[in-house]
Amino acid sequence: MSFYRFLMDLERKHAAFLDTDPAPEPAVKISTILRVINLYCPEVGKITFRYIPDPDNRLQAGNFIWLDEDRSSPYEEPFRDAIVYLNENKTKANRPFRRLVSTKELMHIFDSSDERAGSRETVSKLLAEIASQPTSEFSSAPYKAEGEARWKAYMTLIPPSLREKYLADYRQGKISADDLSRKLHVPDFVVEAVMLDNGGLYEKMYDKFREKESERKRIPTNDECVD
Repeated sequence: MSFYRFLMDLERKHAAFLDTDPAPEPAVKISTILRVINLYCPEVGKITFRYIPDPDNRLQAGNFIWLDEDRSSPYEEPFRDAIVYLNENKTKANRPFRRLVSTKELMHIFDSSDERAGSRETVSKLLAEIASQPTSEFSSAPYKAEGEARWKAYMTLIPPSLREKYLADYRQGKISADDLSRKLHVPDFVVEAVMLDNGGLYEKMYDKFREKESERKRIPTNDECVD
């Protein structure tokens, strides 16, 4: 499943959730994200979240690890369980940041085979790149996937329809980044990245992920769709 299709399905699930009575808080729940992954990604098995102590504050905020491939029976398609490790010191007491890190690590489910840091050598190179921040021309596929995973997380926690709901009020100063941070349970820097008119970056990333889906499987135009 592509990230674009996941995002469309997530929006539908979240919209249905918001239509319940009494009206729930508007934040996208991690449980909803996991439900969509479980429904539409049969190659993904059980996802476990674990905290890692970091008393010296040296570890990353989170990490996504695929486990070995498995099958329910010889006749079933293979699947892989996964673990999302969360830095206990950086995330446990900070709900908005914990939700961001959890979502960003889950986005690595959508990495292609060449984007996955699946070996010790690849992980070491990725960590070195994260520290040095090379330009796009000289960066590896896993490093580029890290950047895309952040934007996928932003768009998952504030999908297009939810963004549109608050965009005009935010840009008119009627609601602040801090207000939306509390309402949506995301860090204020995520709100700013999503809501600011930063050259249309949100729209550009959305189009990029949609184009990837088009390359994977051509999307019919409206004229080609049959009722």
